[in-house]
Amino acid sequence: MLAEFFNLDQPKDLFRILKLPAFLSLEAGKYVMMLFCGCQINELNNWMSQAIRTPYYWRIGGLGQPTFVAGPYSPIWYLVNQPAQWGYFVWMHYLFAFDIAFTILNYWGHRWPFIIFYSANSIYFYDTNPIDFFLFNMMMVAIYNWKWSLFSIVFKIPWITLPFMTPRWFPFPPEYVWNFVLNDPYAWHESPLRWTQIGAVWLTTLITYLVVYRKHSIGTIPLYRLWYRIRDGKKPDGKDDRRHL
Repeated sequence: MLAEFFNLDQPKDLFRILKLPAFLSLEAGKYVMMLFCGCQINELNNWMSQAIRTPYYWRIGGLGQPTFVAGPYSPIWYLVNQPAQWGYFVWMHYLFAFDIAFTILNYWGHRWPFIIFYSANSIYFYDTNPIDFFLFNMMMVAIYNWKWSLFSIVFKIPWITLPFMTPRWFPFPPEYVWNFVLNDPYAWHESPLRWTQIGAVWLTTLITYLVVYRKHSIGTIPLYRLWYRIRDGKKPDGKDDRRHL
């Protein structure tokens, strides 16, 4: 299979071969940026270690009222980001391992317009905004099944603080979390680009699924599709499983 990858029989084969240097350059660039960009002191990252160790960590202001909630996200977000409790670089190397896997998945069998879209966004969501790294990749997987678009919302919002979901051990009145989310001066008010980019990726992948992939999806996780494509390029029922982007 490796020999076939490097076959150059017609001009379009060159576009396939160029995916390898593009992949290596992208991952090397992200890794170098992670090591030397000083992003560990970025406002989106410097609270992660404390937030993971003390879920829904909050600060009390001078009037005795909560003034800040770090990590107002779902318990699933806390679970998958647990390595952040050991510091920025441990956490980022953990994310980098997943990033390599996600990048291979998105480069495999896709055409260049999709690869460029993924690559440009993956740099931002790995190096600049890693707190949304898993969210971004869940949104990308939504091109295979719309359910991932729905799950990405469940992954992001703090549903554990809803009145009918909040456990008795919760450390403070749960309604404050939603008040903070809607009025947080550190969120939308200071990071409109972040939320705009999240919304744009979410809509783009959902629309891509509805317009392009809905008739071709086998309705399961991409690794399942990838395995059959690597093996023989077909679905289990024998139909062609080539990607359309």
